[in-house]
Amino acid sequence: MRNRLIGSGLIICLSLLFALLPTVLAGATSGKADSVYFHIKLDTLGGLRVGRVLKLAYALVNSPFDSVSAPVFNDSIEVVRGPEPHKCSSYAVVDGVEHNSHESGFYYLVRFRHDGEIEIPAASVKVGSRTYTTPECRVSVHPAGVDMSRLECDLKVEQLKSDYAKYRAVLTCNTHPDQNPPLLVINGKTSRPNSNSYSSSDGKEEYTYTYYFTSDGYEVSCKELTFGGIPYSVKPRESKLDDLDYLIATLIVGALFELIWWLACRYRYREEKDVALAEFVLKKKTLPLIISWAYTHYGASHMLLFFSALFLSMGE
Repeated sequence: MRNRLIGSGLIICLSLLFALLPTVLAGATSGKADSVYFHIKLDTLGGLRVGRVLKLAYALVNSPFDSVSAPVFNDSIEVVRGPEPHKCSSYAVVDGVEHNSHESGFYYLVRFRHDGEIEIPAASVKVGSRTYTTPECRVSVHPAGVDMSRLECDLKVEQLKSDYAKYRAVLTCNTHPDQNPPLLVINGKTSRPNSNSYSSSDGKEEYTYTYYFTSDGYEVSCKELTFGGIPYSVKPRESKLDDLDYLIATLIVGALFELIWWLACRYRYREEKDVALAEFVLKKKTLPLIISWAYTHYGASHMLLFFSALFLSMGE
């Protein structure tokens, strides 16, 4: 009797499982299909303003695509570059559940020609027999107005002590440049930043772009840096001496200065060491000096001229 009851229970469980299996599979398939979508991503860091170059991406999530119907841009949007391949992945844990997603698609660098409400053109992709189209997207573009009196940009180049790169150039601005990203010309070659960051504190913004490079000496300048369509000039940076070379050059300049100073003192005071003190004082109204006394007497002037010579010889 007991075995018969167990057998009946197993039959009932299997019957329920087969009855619910199509529903479970349909739900899983539906969830997978819903996780695939095609959308528009627009870089809005720093605000949407006329003249700024922005990254506009068309991204398909969680699926590769077979073919593309590219967007058609109107006169309101200028395409600076593109299309270029777009790929990225993300990972998150929400309520203990892991979520992975990946994107594939293409992107453009675009610039809005005027302010107001502007429609971003749609695009579509085909995945097998299914077509995905981006939803309608409109953005509000603000005028290009930039307060040039408050605009500040600084370009610095520093030598590194690492095997990764010899130099690091850092461009820092308190307003987002039109270029996305801003480019530097390093030894005649156009370079993109290796990394960038943004910070805001007490209403003050800071955009930082970092470039690494290796070369024997350098000449670094900004390429076509503009804000609201207005060019901004940043002083170019040229190579100083490396640390070891700088030390050697400093020693050479110091030694030459001391030699010239000693020769001048010897020429000026070589005859005073043997003169009669009283007669020299009555005639010259000053004390006779020997070379060592001259160094002490003119010590302050000597040091001022010494450091001035170093700064002038090692200055930019």
